[in-house]
Amino acid sequence: ENHESDTGRAGAGAVSAVMGEKTAMALTISIEEVIQEHYNDQIRALHELKLKDVEPELRHTLVQFRDDEAEHCETGIEYHGLEAPLYNVFSKIVKTGCGLVIKVAEKI
Repeated sequence: ENHESDTGRAGAGAVSAVMGEKTAMALTISIEEVIQEHYNDQIRALHELKLKDVEPELRHTLVQFRDDEAEHCETGIEYHGLEAPLYNVFSKIVKTGCGLVIKVAEKI
């Protein structure tokens, strides 16, 4: 975790509080889907590197983190996030923003 992600979460939380519970859950779903994809990319890249001495432990940690994000996503779905007004548009915007943040973080 870093300060930027905490700030982003706080901002996202404030916006979603104004927009309502379903939109907050839509935000959760969208963010978690991007993070899960990012973890899956890391797991695949690690596998391709074939680092036998560190791969099993690191892979286990990444899988655990990814699965935690999947649980958060499922919570968003359970609480009707997919029913948020303009879900598809909102989700695409959020996912694009998250993807950009990840790309910037990878460069740092």
